[in-house]
Amino acid sequence: MEKELARFVFATVQVLNEYGVAPRTTTIQKVVYLVLASRGTNGTTHSFVPFLYGPYSADVAYVLEALVLAGFIREECDEWGYRRFRVSGKKQLPEVEVVREVVKRLHELSPSIFDDLPRLISLAETQWLKSKYPKEAPEELAKRGQELGWKITTENIRTCLSWLEEVLKT
Repeated sequence: MEKELARFVFATVQVLNEYGVAPRTTTIQKVVYLVLASRGTNGTTHSFVPFLYGPYSADVAYVLEALVLAGFIREECDEWGYRRFRVSGKKQLPEVEVVREVVKRLHELSPSIFDDLPRLISLAETQWLKSKYPKEAPEELAKRGQELGWKITTENIRTCLSWLEEVLKT
């Protein structure tokens, strides 16, 4: 399972790099979560749990660090000290196509989404909430999210639900 996850994390960094983005840790977490959700796993396979900025997986964090230590991904720090990541070399993994499709849909919805962390976080939070509480209305989902400490509103939920239909279609 970790080998498969490592391939998805690597593919995520590679595809985001193709879009000119050196993603931060949070961006990688959210895109991997959405890619896995697009495959019908809803993040349960790699233990995504609610955390400060939406669904978080210690497995994804561990795999990212392992890929950096193994030299497959390079870590850089930007002017603010945030860690950003780039792939080292060109590996062709089958997972790249799955990731590329989700990233393409995200980019079509909002070309700046990978630099707009609050929007990407809201999208992942909405997906997580909807997967846990599929029958609840946006108002109830927003309340549940706020109980987790997330800054999500009913308006965010409504917007994100329509976006998720486009992003996660298979």
